[in-house]
Amino acid sequence: MADLKGLIRNHAIVVGGAHAGLLAARVLAEHFDRVTIVERGRLGPDTTYRAGVPQGYHPHFLLARGAQIIAELFPGLLEEIAESGSPFYDYGDNFRLRFPSGWTPKTVTGIRIQGFSRPFLEQRIRRRVLDLDNVALIDGFTADRLLFWHVHGPGHGHRRGGLPAGGETVL
Repeated sequence: MADLKGLIRNHAIVVGGAHAGLLAARVLAEHFDRVTIVERGRLGPDTTYRAGVPQGYHPHFLLARGAQIIAELFPGLLEEIAESGSPFYDYGDNFRLRFPSGWTPKTVTGIRIQGFSRPFLEQRIRRRVLDLDNVALIDGFTADRLLFWHVHGPGHGHRRGGLPAGGETVL
């Protein structure tokens, strides 16, 4: 890993406001003065299924390691999900996988997973991330290129297009 000592950590930019971008922003918020999430789609507090989101309509399941990480990053979120009535399943008893050799047998594994829709989890994570004082969201814009430059010492910039009348902004 590169040596990051001396790196100026005043502004991090995350391209994409779905699960991965939100989780990245949450972690970066601990290390940067401010974090900006740039998202192509329009996001509101109750945004549901969105165009361009892979597997957006498919059921989603939170596995053990993901649940552990989310619990560490967002205390109380797992309890909120459970209180909402999201069902728990046994990974081996309730689901089967198909391989070229055939279907896996149904068997109780003791591995609990929890099911919900993608927007259900994304809304809850987004609300918590945007509640952080040093995180902001710019939605409805396309990040079309990244530019890096030095201004008064090491620095990074991000240029985003898609502004009204074809304008551009450097963050």
